[in-house]
Amino acid sequence: YNVLRNQAHDAVQHLLNVKTIFTGVKTHPTGFLDSDKLHRTQKELAAAHTDFQQVQNMLSHNATISAITTFLPQYRTQVTSARAASQVGLDVTDIGQELTSTALVLAPTFRSPLLMDPNAHTPLVTQSMLNLITATVNNMLPRLADISTQTHSMSINALPISAQQRSQVVQLLSILPTMQTDLMQVQNLLGVANWILGVDGPRTFLVQTMDRAELRPTGGFTGQYGELHIDGGRVGPFTLRDISLVEYTNNSPTSGQL
Repeated sequence: YNVLRNQAHDAVQHLLNVKTIFTGVKTHPTGFLDSDKLHRTQKELAAAHTDFQQVQNMLSHNATISAITTFLPQYRTQVTSARAASQVGLDVTDIGQELTSTALVLAPTFRSPLLMDPNAHTPLVTQSMLNLITATVNNMLPRLADISTQTHSMSINALPISAQQRSQVVQLLSILPTMQTDLMQVQNLLGVANWILGVDGPRTFLVQTMDRAELRPTGGFTGQYGELHIDGGRVGPFTLRDISLVEYTNNSPTSGQL
């Protein structure tokens, strides 16, 4: 029991270390693409994966534990829950490794000074990037589905964790369906992302502001309009223009035309 608990504690501690690595990056989102932090995260996730794997192997193949679950059925729930929790840990570390590897590939582009250079012409988003993100999402969804499956075999109260930890686990598991739904939506959008982001060719979108206080068939009165240019993921300078200069002046191209 102590060997198992210590091994599981070490695994969870490695995951908490990842949380510590990224503490404070909410105010600076590019911190998630810091190469040093990502490499440190990879090491922590690899260590956690090894620990969870050892826990699972012991629970599945140790003769003593097998005998306990056979002759002392009151412990079966604990063993089954621990085995399911170890699989959840493996899925979580696999997802983390997948995300970290993808972030390391994308980091040089999105941390480059070219990101903020309005005169840069290098594509910000390429088809290979979209393919990588698509593959990442496709690999994550089965693991999230497996986590959902494992929770049916896991009794949170049977695990040797504190009330605070139990509360955190319940909270994280509760958002699992939302994560799956969001990722499936992303998966669907990625199919047209190359068109929307101007990856396969520049795009120009008409943008209109509409006042709902003056209803129109399209939604509301258009007071301003502008053209949004996107090329390779880069958004060109954007301004809005007064619609009256087109529709209501004497020299308007629409003057006198119903």
